[in-house]
Amino acid sequence: MYLERLKINNNVGGMVPVRMVLTIDSSTNILIENCEVDCNDDNICLKAGRDADGLRVNRPTENIIVRGCIARKGAGLITCGSETSGCIRNVLGYNLQAYGTSSTLRLKSAMNRVEP
Repeated sequence: MYLERLKINNNVGGMVPVRMVLTIDSSTNILIENCEVDCNDDNICLKAGRDADGLRVNRPTENIIVRGCIARKGAGLITCGSETSGCIRNVLGYNLQAYGTSSTLRLKSAMNRVEP
């Protein structure tokens, strides 16, 4: 999948409810390029399934390239988790810009997460 030149502004005056904007879940071979994202939560979020169903399916998110993107505000430019019953691997990000984002790379896990 190829996402190019998307411009998403979900942070109008900081009043829009918290929402992740670009969420990639249990997907392979994704290129996100030259996008601009502004939201109140995770700008580009990588996930891999959720809870028991995610463990049963066990489909990873892998081979992800994020390049030439701009993130404004929000919790993270690229966030991995917290819904990650499968695995996330082979993620490459470069030529990224973050303005007002609290972190460039954010790794999240549920507080009650246990290994099967």
